[in-house]
Amino acid sequence: MSLDLAVATLDEINQARNDCRAMVTRRALVSGAAVLVPLPGSDLVADVGMLMQLLPRINARFGLSPEQVEELSPELKIMAFDLAKRLGSRLIGKAVTTSLVTSLVTKMGARVGIKSVARFVPLVGQATAAAISISIMRYIGNQHVEACYQLACQLISKRNNDFA
Repeated sequence: MSLDLAVATLDEINQARNDCRAMVTRRALVSGAAVLVPLPGSDLVADVGMLMQLLPRINARFGLSPEQVEELSPELKIMAFDLAKRLGSRLIGKAVTTSLVTSLVTKMGARVGIKSVARFVPLVGQATAAAISISIMRYIGNQHVEACYQLACQLISKRNNDFA
């Protein structure tokens, strides 16, 4: 279920936030399990693939997919892109590309490097790599959820003030 920001309420935004956080946690656990595949780079490919699916779903759940933003009034659309820029998100209201997601993952630099090396150490290394993978996925996912939440709340506030 996705929101229509033209009529959404704060309760619906809060529910979307909770739903998306749960979705992020589920994907993070799958990311942790992907570390167990013994092929070099397979965990990074899995993380990028999962984020390519997860981030657009979060956008849509908050009513912030490219198609949904396009349907906003011109004033709210401009405000949405301006707020997204101020929040530092290049992923809200835009198509999520492989290069954008890869750059997000590689910004986690040291953690990704440690995870890649640690996964080849039996047991302890694999557990460490899985924990790092879960934390990276949760960090990226929850940061995006919070950015979408803040933006949606501000758009709803603006919409409500305009009609008051």
